Amino acid sequence: MARTPKPWWWEERQSYYVNIKGQKHRLDPNKKTADKLFHALMANVDDVPTRSDRLLVFDVIKRVIDWVEKNRSAGTHSAYKQRCQWFLDEVKGLAVDDLTPEVVEKWVNKPTWSDGMRWTCIGTLKTVFRRAVRMKIIPESPIRDMERPSPGRREHFITADEHTKVMGLINDAPFRELLTVVWECGPRPQEILRVTAAEVDTVNGRWIFSVKRSKGKKRMRVVNLTENSLEICKRLCQQFPSGPIFRNLEGAPWTPESVNCQFVRLHHRMGRLVLDENKLTVNDADIKRLIPTLKKMKNVAGIEREKSKAELQREAKVKLTNRLASTHAVKLCLYLYRHSWMTRMLLGGNDPITVAAMGGHSDPSTLAKVYQHVLSDTEHVKKALAKIQ
Repeated sequence: MARTPKPWWWEERQSYYVNIKGQKHRLDPNKKTADKLFHALMANVDDVPTRSDRLLVFDVIKRVIDWVEKNRSAGTHSAYKQRCQWFLDEVKGLAVDDLTPEVVEKWVNKPTWSDGMRWTCIGTLKTVFRRAVRMKIIPESPIRDMERPSPGRREHFITADEHTKVMGLINDAPFRELLTVVWECGPRPQEILRVTAAEVDTVNGRWIFSVKRSKGKKRMRVVNLTENSLEICKRLCQQFPSGPIFRNLEGAPWTPESVNCQFVRLHHRMGRLVLDENKLTVNDADIKRLIPTLKKMKNVAGIEREKSKAELQREAKVKLTNRLASTHAVKLCLYLYRHSWMTRMLLGGNDPITVAAMGGHSDPSTLAKVYQHVLSDTEHVKKALAKIQ
């Protein structure tokens, strides 16, 4: 006996579907709308079409990401896949016809996202839909003319004293080692996160990335190590002979996301020091206003239970304190450490060509465009002027 058709939820496509006579019909992500379309379809009402013929954003992105996996590097595929998944989690079963720049803007306008993050994510989506046009999946991109916010510039320069204070706030030994090597040697974030034991030249104290593993894929990349950084790498190579050598406390390779989590915690700690010094606290009225917006349930050992009033108040206070703390400190990142390394090299009297080569830049003019922190050092500028007098 044939089963009676009824709507079912397709998790991967984030929409309700129904099987009728061996054919899948897409209904709608909304349950009520899906039921209406289902009953209309079962009643064979011709003037109420189903949405099975509408192309989903999910389908477009999936086909493009599959193409990226086959034709681009693993790093590019991983980054694109993750950003696109964030977007799909937000829009669920959205059809391409309903995708507009406003939908994307609503997604990226998160209070915790920086302009650089928004710039990157919008760029990823625009690239994906441009590729979809080239692949003849869609006739044109619905976000082709969408503008991106300026990514901003990293104007902050980490001094030696500030780095010492930062290291004093970090209890995580693997993260301390990661920052130590970036501080001393200035590799790109993607380089230190992916370097393997096979790429560490312990005899000459350097990392050597093949052309295929180097940025731009045009020439080999060499990262020279200090004695201290070399000792760290030697020990990590013995500990992790295969795969990335820099790993977290759980033994998993560092990722951009896990590193960012560490920097967020560090940002809060740095800000709280300022709050304590100035005796700043959050307002009780703000805590009361935030409590109703928090989730009322929590999972404890796999069992859902309701949070107590004390737990909700404590959670609200922590969230607000972190928000306030983040406004009183600069959020650091691996690229900021690299930029500061470049600046220290220039302030140390090294010529730009040498610094550019050590930093992996094929064009020394990049230093003039990006690493202008030397101009904020008035003593260095005065010495430079004195040389021509």
